[in-house]
Amino acid sequence: MRQRFALWWCAVLPSTLLGHVFAYALGGRTLADAQHAYVAPLLELSLVALTALVGGSIVAALLRSRRFLALEQSLGALLVRLVPAQMLLYALLERAEGNTPTAAGFAAQLATALLATLALLTFARLLEGCERAADAAVSFVERERRALVSLFVSRAPCVRAHALAVRAGSARFQRPPPVR
Repeated sequence: MRQRFALWWCAVLPSTLLGHVFAYALGGRTLADAQHAYVAPLLELSLVALTALVGGSIVAALLRSRRFLALEQSLGALLVRLVPAQMLLYALLERAEGNTPTAAGFAAQLATALLATLALLTFARLLEGCERAADAAVSFVERERRALVSLFVSRAPCVRAHALAVRAGSARFQRPPPVR
């Protein structure tokens, strides 16, 4: 069995970057300096990657193939993974910029982790609904196909003359010559 890719790994980076922007806004600072030139392009790329995975997973669910993403179904299980990953990534980003991580920054990371968790859980429910709808659609199409085939294939017993005509071909049964 192939291991599925966990969607929360793709959600950590954009959520952390949004929390980083939020933390700076809480502190009354801007990201207009040269140290933060990476934020906008990295946020765009991470959101594109996340959108591509989400879209691909919806298409896969609608086509009834197996999902290639692993989705947690529990708020607690997802928070336990997302919050520490975001906190660590935030601290590393601040250290790489030469700043000290602040309590407001960690609070912003916690808030964005909670929002990302709620978004991922909502997506998991949407994907389950897509899978149920795809299963229902496939079973409906199968029932209709069987009903359509039964319209064309007669199950009633045929008359013997008709059965002989079908087996032998209608060209063999010609009208006899007239009697004189």
